Amino acid sequence: MRSGTTPKIEITLDIPLTTIKEIWVTFATVIGTELLTKKKADCVIGTDKITVPLTQDETLQLNPSSATDNKVLIQVRVLTNDNQAFASAIDEIRVERILKEGVISSDD
Repeated sequence: MRSGTTPKIEITLDIPLTTIKEIWVTFATVIGTELLTKKKADCVIGTDKITVPLTQDETLQLNPSSATDNKVLIQVRVLTNDNQAFASAIDEIRVERILKEGVISSDD
């Protein structure tokens, strides 16, 4: 993923997606500081995967602080309709830098 872009993160889970009451997709620094959490209302839940769209602003929040610090942690937590709570393993996503910071728009 590249900072300042609009990627879509695709997630597959080992539970039926129709049983999801709530979902949190959390992005954090490598030391565990939360940067961003997307909830069920922010996600597109399909039949076999969950798509988490990110905005330019959101990926700019994930911007690595230096050329060597380019990883962000991601974890999915789910609450099912019968109030069972699940958490995925923590995974790493590489976030590449951009040369010019900010949200690009046609007004610029």
